Amino acid sequence: MTSIPDGIADTSHPDRVYAVVENGDSAVGVEDVSTSWRRCLSELGIEPGGHEAPRILTGQELKVVRGPVDELIEAAEEENDRLAAIVGKVGYAVLFTSSNGVVVDFRGDATRADELKHWGIWLGAMWSEDLEGTNGIGTCIAEQRPITVHRTQHFRTRHTSLSCCGAPVFGPDGKIVAVLDVTSIDPGISDRSHALALMVTIDSARAIEEGLFRRNFRSVWNLAVAVPARIGQVLMLAVDDDQRIVGADRNARAILGLDDRLLASGVSLWTFFERSASFFRTRSDDVAVQLTRIGDVQPWRALITPPAKGVTSTRLALRHVQPRIGQMDHIFKEGASLQSGARPALDAHHRSALSPREQSILELIGQGQSNKEIARQLHISPETVKSHIKNVFSKLGVERRAQAIHQANQLGLVTTP
Repeated sequence: MTSIPDGIADTSHPDRVYAVVENGDSAVGVEDVSTSWRRCLSELGIEPGGHEAPRILTGQELKVVRGPVDELIEAAEEENDRLAAIVGKVGYAVLFTSSNGVVVDFRGDATRADELKHWGIWLGAMWSEDLEGTNGIGTCIAEQRPITVHRTQHFRTRHTSLSCCGAPVFGPDGKIVAVLDVTSIDPGISDRSHALALMVTIDSARAIEEGLFRRNFRSVWNLAVAVPARIGQVLMLAVDDDQRIVGADRNARAILGLDDRLLASGVSLWTFFERSASFFRTRSDDVAVQLTRIGDVQPWRALITPPAKGVTSTRLALRHVQPRIGQMDHIFKEGASLQSGARPALDAHHRSALSPREQSILELIGQGQSNKEIARQLHISPETVKSHIKNVFSKLGVERRAQAIHQANQLGLVTTP
């Protein structure tokens, strides 16, 4: 068995770190991580030349860490699979971590397991900044922003052959709950590829955030509102039947000045926007509208999702929790209500009949059951359920659960309500 080298043998890297931190030397390519370098050396006391491997939790220790975030892991599963399908083709592994930097979910090349474990790119690895210095996970948590740490931008010499992109995942209350990271152990990864990897990682993290928000506030109205002065920025609000704001994501809190105190007071949506209660009359589908912020002449595009509470259609209930911010431009361009998950008619290849097992699993998905619940009911493992679901998605030509139910209903493959 060939030995795995301990990274790039760059004895000058610690000197470079000290020069930047202690002497204030400017160094091309480390501007975005220089603050982290200073924090690691001056506050955390980490040795840049150290070669100790990242600590990986035992199975029992990992079980304890994963317990409180099981639902979060499951909620992010589909998006993590989608991201892995994209970046895995160019050699990246996908890491999903707890809010303190422990890898709780992982997707990577199984044939390179020994290498990945050596570098700490594995389940249970601990990547907080106070342990490993500047890196795509720990620094993302410390600074609460997306970050790319490419090769020698890492603080520790041992990590200078790694390329990491980390994006924070904020919960419905605006606090960080996880980090989504893609990491390559290929020292030859290009700057351009790495920049693209960061972009898709950020998009996936935002989709997970939106899904978490919608799950948490499924019993009330959800608004996805595009901020006109900030291209690509969308805020999420949850309002009750009286249009009082009962939930606000991190963007909404920052842009509208919302906090827990205001939310608890029952602040009205119309405190910020001109009243138009007619937007909240439909109960069957998403509606694309334009809000007018008080004192602002430029319209704010919004997508309003009715409550899932009391909805008898499984398809509509599932639709509520599916991310769709990425579809907003298309929705407003078409000038129509969102048909979440709609696709062109399936060709003959995708009309392959589902197996009896796949049909059973799809019907249980339609009942809102999780992978674990399906596994228990059918007396199979969650991994087997996951494998069947991937096959179902492939046959139906879809990427998400709500889309699968919708397509299967259209084709008469299942009889969910």
